[in-house]
Amino acid sequence: MEIFRRTTLSLLLVLLSSSSYAQFQSSAKPPKPPPEEKIDYNMLLSQLDLPQMRQAFLSVWKHGLNPNAYWNEKMEALFSSGGSNDRNLRPLANQAFLRLLRDIQIGTVDPATVTRDIKLTRKEFLTPKQLQAVMVAVGHDSVALMNRVAPQNAPYVAVREGMQKIYPACVNGQWTNINPVNSPLRIYSRNPVIVDIKKRIALLGYKMDNFDDTFDSDLFNAVVDIQWNLRIKPDGEISPKGKIWGFLNISCMDRVRQLQVDMEKMRWFPQYWENRYIFVNLAMNYFILMDNSTQWQRIMTFRTVNGRPTRKSPTMRDEVVKVIVNPFWIVPPTIFYEDKVNDLKGLSRDDIKKYFDSHHYEVWNGNFTKKLDPTAVDWSGISKGGPEPDLNIRQLPHLGNALGVVKFDLTNSFAIYMHDTN
Repeated sequence: MEIFRRTTLSLLLVLLSSSSYAQFQSSAKPPKPPPEEKIDYNMLLSQLDLPQMRQAFLSVWKHGLNPNAYWNEKMEALFSSGGSNDRNLRPLANQAFLRLLRDIQIGTVDPATVTRDIKLTRKEFLTPKQLQAVMVAVGHDSVALMNRVAPQNAPYVAVREGMQKIYPACVNGQWTNINPVNSPLRIYSRNPVIVDIKKRIALLGYKMDNFDDTFDSDLFNAVVDIQWNLRIKPDGEISPKGKIWGFLNISCMDRVRQLQVDMEKMRWFPQYWENRYIFVNLAMNYFILMDNSTQWQRIMTFRTVNGRPTRKSPTMRDEVVKVIVNPFWIVPPTIFYEDKVNDLKGLSRDDIKKYFDSHHYEVWNGNFTKKLDPTAVDWSGISKGGPEPDLNIRQLPHLGNALGVVKFDLTNSFAIYMHDTN
């Protein structure tokens, strides 16, 4: 029947005159759709169950946020007296829950206002339509909605799991001070304090197969990793009065605050990460490459060398767009002014030539169209804050090149890239 209708209509269109066709076309215009209903956050959140919302408020500590900042004593009193039927509670709960969702998704702090070392722009919060779609996907479950809106990237999930282990240990007294011993603890040592050390290290996320008093391979591997992170000799030994004891006895709430800061930072990044990504932990000097783009997950990890404290590597997000083998190294402005110019000031012409030859350096004009004689440059007249010289120092490719033999180009404007340390 439907096919017959379509065939008949097509024949009618062919047979109609031009004037009749125009009249038919105008009369056949589809009716205007009804105006789209405007959706606002308050209307959406009013669809959520208040007891479930309360449950979400009270469990927000798992995301490193303070439940009292969202569900306060006044709201608890209203809920206890009137429950879901209290007309004064719903607007307060909606407003607080919207703030909670916003804080979990994009962070409580604008990264652009923290320090100059953070090169991130604050994300946009979900629009009402987007929030509506997420609510439908989780079946209007408030706790599930909170967890779905939170970042889903691997580092955030790992820190959240750490929070769920460590914070309860602060509350239930499981985290107690470990008294150092006066003798070194090393592989195969036996001492009652090793039981407490293993429990503490397990809370910090390290693998422990048993909690006896023997210094076994699991404890050895954990201690070596901690020593790497503390930048001390990774010998796997816990020395009397050494840094490992200080690490183990950082207070529980200080650990929680560290996790809160880490979770806040991860909220500044995209909620979901690509199937292939590189994550560099600047604090721990650690590189992780994850590749989930194929049937087999591939992981690569190794230690990194980052910017020194006076020239910190920034917190940022970028893309690797090019791999350069045997790269030139163009001396960045900071190193140019603070290192190279200071090295050259006061040198004789012969010493300047030897300096450039021994380091495989060249001098070029600003746009690299003309090579210059380094001995003809007045290096003493160049200073940071003064007139910017129209020149660059470039190092030729060789085994001693500052970039090694491989450079990974990024897209940022801060002269930040990754390279081989050779």
